[in-house]
Amino acid sequence: MFFTFSFLFYVANFINNHLVDNNYVFNKPASINVKFIEKYNLTEFPSNSYLDLKYGKNNSILQTHNFYNSNFRKVRLTYFKGNDQELFSSIWYPSYDYDCPILNIDLVKFNQNASLCFVNLVEIYNRKEYYDYYIDPFIKIKNDYPELSENTSKHLLPFKNFLSKAMLYGHIYNSSLINGSVSDALDRYLGAYSKMFIRRPVIRYHTEKVHKDYNEVRKNIDKHFLMKDYFDAKWYNLLIDNYYS
Repeated sequence: MFFTFSFLFYVANFINNHLVDNNYVFNKPASINVKFIEKYNLTEFPSNSYLDLKYGKNNSILQTHNFYNSNFRKVRLTYFKGNDQELFSSIWYPSYDYDCPILNIDLVKFNQNASLCFVNLVEIYNRKEYYDYYIDPFIKIKNDYPELSENTSKHLLPFKNFLSKAMLYGHIYNSSLINGSVSDALDRYLGAYSKMFIRRPVIRYHTEKVHKDYNEVRKNIDKHFLMKDYFDAKWYNLLIDNYYS
């Protein structure tokens, strides 16, 4: 518990003093994720000072925190700010003993006028009973946010084998939506997600393979993502390899 409260105190100060500058566009969504880190009583992995905090070109900054408990083998939060570009990302990996989907949250600000919300559930099985239990509750929530229900685009093609019908996806040209619909939807998704952890019969090898296959896709995408332009290539590639280990 000490680690969790220490982290919350640290993140609150870090966001206020470094990322926000009263401007960090994803402050509220980030705070919602931190709220659920506390709710789940997650413990932070020991910090890797070489990888977990980096200052790059043009006053950019990237910070990562990783957590775990009996339900989650790993939860990673990433904060990035550089020039007009910003990112908040979290990936929630359940323990291999559960067949709960991986929850992926990516919020990206590309410039002053355009951001993107991508929230996805990586399903472990393609079965009706799995869909009914794990996915349908999120679809009911998604239906309340038509602005986050855009059709998939070519940018999501690398994820084509992992996209859920409960995916939230939307381009955002009005920043007020980030503190409104986006934050509200994330709060509801994380709330629903917290109620899903029951032990069900799992084929551990299959669960591990889905996690591994998804990580390979993410790794290939992230190595060419916008953050790479701000940091030393060797360090950045090492960071991404560590992300998806």
